Amino acid sequence: MKVTVQNGAAHGLTRADVESIIPLFPPLWAKCADQIVLYQSLTGSLMTTYYPGQRTLGLHWPRPKELASKEEGIR
Repeated sequence: MKVTVQNGAAHGLTRADVESIIPLFPPLWAKCADQIVLYQSLTGSLMTTYYPGQRTLGLHWPRPKELASKEEGIR
């Protein structure tokens, strides 16, 4: 699974962080998604989205003022 960081995203997880936990993901995720993209969220909360057309899982990190912890993001 490919990990991409959106240009300019202030994200609490690094590409290496996400790559290290990919083996822990449920096997079905690898059948549904080819990549994970780390986005800067437009909202104040941590959220995920799935884009079936692109087979992409998006992890949206809160704006810098409301940053979440790494542990919260991984959970």
